[in-house]
Amino acid sequence: MKLIRCYIENFGKHKELEYTFQDGLNIILEENGWGKTTFATFIKAMFYGLEATTKRSLSENERKHYLPWQGGSFGGSLVFEMKGKQYRIERFFGEKRKDDTYRLFDETTGLESKDFGPCPGEEIFGMDANTFEHTTFVPQNGMAVKSSDRMVARLNNMTGQEENVEGYELAVSLLDGHMKEYVKTGNRGKISDLQNELTMVNDKLYKLQNREQSYEELQEALKHVDEQKTEVTSAMRILRQLTKETSEYDGLKAKKDHYDSLVKSQMEAKSKLDMERLFFEEPELASQINAKKRDAERLSKLEEQYRDEEENIREQEYKKDGLTEQFLAMKKPPVSTMILLVLGILLAALGIFLWMEGEFGLYVPLAAIFVGIILGIIGMVASATRNTKLKKAYDSRMMELDALIQGAKQMQRNIVLEKEQVHKSIENYLVHFQITDKSSFYASLLEIEKKISEVSTLKEHSDEAKKKVLEFEETNRQEMDRIRFLTKPEHSLEELSSEEQNLNQGMVELMSKRNELTREIAAIQNMEEDETDLLQMQEHIQEKIAEAKQQYDLLLLTKEFLKKANEQYKSNYMGTMQENFRKNVEILNGAMMEDVSIDADFGIRVRGGGKSYSVEALSAGYQDMLALCTRFALVEAMFTGEKPFMMLDDPLVNLDAEKIDRAMGFLETMALRHQLIYFTCHESRAQNRGKS
Repeated sequence: MKLIRCYIENFGKHKELEYTFQDGLNIILEENGWGKTTFATFIKAMFYGLEATTKRSLSENERKHYLPWQGGSFGGSLVFEMKGKQYRIERFFGEKRKDDTYRLFDETTGLESKDFGPCPGEEIFGMDANTFEHTTFVPQNGMAVKSSDRMVARLNNMTGQEENVEGYELAVSLLDGHMKEYVKTGNRGKISDLQNELTMVNDKLYKLQNREQSYEELQEALKHVDEQKTEVTSAMRILRQLTKETSEYDGLKAKKDHYDSLVKSQMEAKSKLDMERLFFEEPELASQINAKKRDAERLSKLEEQYRDEEENIREQEYKKDGLTEQFLAMKKPPVSTMILLVLGILLAALGIFLWMEGEFGLYVPLAAIFVGIILGIIGMVASATRNTKLKKAYDSRMMELDALIQGAKQMQRNIVLEKEQVHKSIENYLVHFQITDKSSFYASLLEIEKKISEVSTLKEHSDEAKKKVLEFEETNRQEMDRIRFLTKPEHSLEELSSEEQNLNQGMVELMSKRNELTREIAAIQNMEEDETDLLQMQEHIQEKIAEAKQQYDLLLLTKEFLKKANEQYKSNYMGTMQENFRKNVEILNGAMMEDVSIDADFGIRVRGGGKSYSVEALSAGYQDMLALCTRFALVEAMFTGEKPFMMLDDPLVNLDAEKIDRAMGFLETMALRHQLIYFTCHESRAQNRGKS
């Protein structure tokens, strides 16, 4: 059986689309969104029509889902070949199934044919539309085979007896329903109800037979319950007090924080006052400070006098330097002396010259020489006399200046001694006040004066802080002990509330138990039932329990027999399925895989380490490859004669490049026996394969 061609007038997004199929592998390569699923649904609709449903969801109502977007006639035609004969199905759809039209033609003669009815898919494939979708149609991400009763019937060559096969599930469902009447979860059901009824009868019978003993036991139990009530009542009283204290904790905590803050402020003020009093509250402190201020002023004046004497010394030294320069300048011979010396030398030289010439005789030269010598002596004597006077005057003035300098230095020494005495006196005094800064004694003394004046202010602050503490204690007199010794509660209000609820619940249960005991005591006291009647009732209930258990066991045994029969029924086709599956795995894998198999429900199992695992233990790629082998094994087993076409909506999306190449090779092998229509949007599936 194979498809020849199809024409879509309008179906979903497709309009006036014609496609011709070829034998073997047909690859329809189109982009995502082209409508591959719509195309596949059209082919199915040609064979099976569109289901009549009132569901509003488009995903569940194919008629609404594929209603043409662009309007126009809703449907088309499909030409197929069956047993060497070609047929053409023309099918158009309306908004409702009663508006659908269906016609079948003999493609060779062009005449209408009655070879197949309005649902040729069921006659041709021997299965309904749902089974068709789970066998010959392989959707993307949906290759796994799901077993159904019709599929099992088809595999067992029981086409037309699906209703008998479906009876298994109905029978199991009915059996489960009847069994639940007898036994339900949560200790419920007919058997449990009868056992509870028997327990009540046995209890009454026991109490009747042991009336005195039961009465004493109940009285003892009642006493114990009353004791428990007393304990719970006491616990609740304590809990309420704890709850009250806990609820008041936040308010008391705020008061305690405020009180602690007031006490801290008082202690700090008192500590500061006591510290200042220690140094700044002596009776004679003010007069002492004034005296030391005068000493500080005296120290400043001494420093000024010292600087004056230092300036005086520098001035006298300057005068000495000036006098020395003046003396050295005046020691040089005056001009008159120099003239006399020069004239004397010239006359002496002239006399010597004349004497040597001999022209003026002896007396003239000698006179010139004598006069020259006399003039030189006079100049030298005058110069020496002058220098002696200058030196005497210089020495006298220098002695006066040195005396002045020594006097100034002596004054400085006296000032230094007095400064040291005053400085030491002030310094020793300030040490008493823990003042070690010696940079400004006067400023330190002023600071002490300031602190003396601040003592009264500190006393006012201390008194004010103490007053606030006393006022707080008076205002909160009744709560002061709790405020002083406040501790954080061990439990929160939520925890106490939860505990109170537990106690209340416990009290309710105790009250309920007490009422029950009271009723039982009253029942024993007023017991009038006959022991014979209770024994007969006991026997009757026991018989009903035995009968119910027998019925339940019979239903359970029947279910087990049905289950075994169903498993045996399924085993009829498992040999063929297993053989086809192994062949397909060998073709796809290139070698036989001994560690994989399929069960009667088409589940794939993997063996390893002595255990059997679900196929989910493998990668998604291997799962898809093995599911593909299962799907083809199923089709081979279901169609022993003429093979149907198969549609695949790119089920290889989870495979890597190497597995895709092997899978496509497998499909090419399968295409030798089946016409395959493969929808894809990947070029890798279409390269050198089939028709695109």
